Amino acid sequence: MVDPMNTFSNAKFTALIVYDEPESGKIWSSVLEQIDLHVHMANITEDIIGTWRDLLPDLVIFEDFNTKIEELSICHKLRKLTPIPILLLTSKNDEKLLLEAYQTGFDECIVQPLHPLLFLAKVRAWMRYSRFIPSSLVEDVHVQDYLLEVQQRGLTTADGTRHQLTYLETDIMYILMKNPGKPVNSDILVESIWGKYGGGDKIMLKNLVYRLRRKIESDPISPTILLTDGRLGYTFSPQ
Repeated sequence: MVDPMNTFSNAKFTALIVYDEPESGKIWSSVLEQIDLHVHMANITEDIIGTWRDLLPDLVIFEDFNTKIEELSICHKLRKLTPIPILLLTSKNDEKLLLEAYQTGFDECIVQPLHPLLFLAKVRAWMRYSRFIPSSLVEDVHVQDYLLEVQQRGLTTADGTRHQLTYLETDIMYILMKNPGKPVNSDILVESIWGKYGGGDKIMLKNLVYRLRRKIESDPISPTILLTDGRLGYTFSPQ
């Protein structure tokens, strides 16, 4: 996988800022633009999940709100859909709130006030740790009657059905479709998808394949697209 920090000057990474106070959101947006991030701003009252699906950002930042209900609920939903870094900017140094935020799915709670340079350093660290390639750098993959649209996270199968994928599902399909008919070792898949220090393992990989089979296979119990190759790993088998 490509380290995002090695390609910062060559591609635009996208950050989504979810705000309650527009003026404060604009301030952090201008800070992020200093490291050449493309920033999209959305009010907490908008359809944040829909915005995320349309934008497919590399990073999501929630600002401190007057209440905590919306941010925790939305983060919980997002975390089920994507492994990208989700940060919380908050003025509340409340241990109970911070613990709940971490348990909900936030990767880091950044307590304000803080210097903009420290904020940028934290953002850079999370972008580097995430190890994800921006979709703008990756071309779609077309193998026989299968089409993987990387930026849209969509897979069209041989029967013409288009399936919406998650980030992890897109990652594994990209790797396997770049090696059609050839088994890819499980260890290689784990490191490529989660990163060397990302906490992934073969059980998580197996669960990922299971969920993907339920989505794209006509019979997940007897798969014909994603095959298990014994101890070797998994193979994409175009029909």
